[in-house]
Amino acid sequence: MTMKTGLLSAVCAAAIATGAVAQDNTPVNPANIDLGQRMSMAYSTFSYDLFEDLLAPEQVLRLFILTKQEVASIVCDGFTLDQERLTAAMNKVVNTQPMTDGEYNTIIFGRIMHGHGVFKGGEMALATFDPIAYCAYGTQVIEELSDEDSEGLLVLSAAE
Repeated sequence: MTMKTGLLSAVCAAAIATGAVAQDNTPVNPANIDLGQRMSMAYSTFSYDLFEDLLAPEQVLRLFILTKQEVASIVCDGFTLDQERLTAAMNKVVNTQPMTDGEYNTIIFGRIMHGHGVFKGGEMALATFDPIAYCAYGTQVIEELSDEDSEGLLVLSAAE
């Protein structure tokens, strides 16, 4: 799966920072970390733990990108969410899991949706904390995923 470098950098910033440890392995005082980064680290660490034995990292990233777009459509004026594209993109994540007699395993499906809810709640908190910066993401993701290489990840658009 290939994704744009800029988008990956922006989206993975929280995951990179989750250690809260300096390069020399000296613990960092959380009070010295920006509140938005601390919030992101707290929920993303928990979320990634939920998915650790369930989804491949690229599927977790896919779910994260989709969730950020959902939240941008809720919190930010000027954006709309294409529900059909969102459903198709979410199905790509869920369909990576084994099925029994053509049906999803409800426990696995429930865990994926629970993790999605954690992502969504964390992103709602971040969007409320700094809506200007968060809404700038909406514009950025549309620009970066507007070509044919977006692999169905773009579900957000500028409202008309």
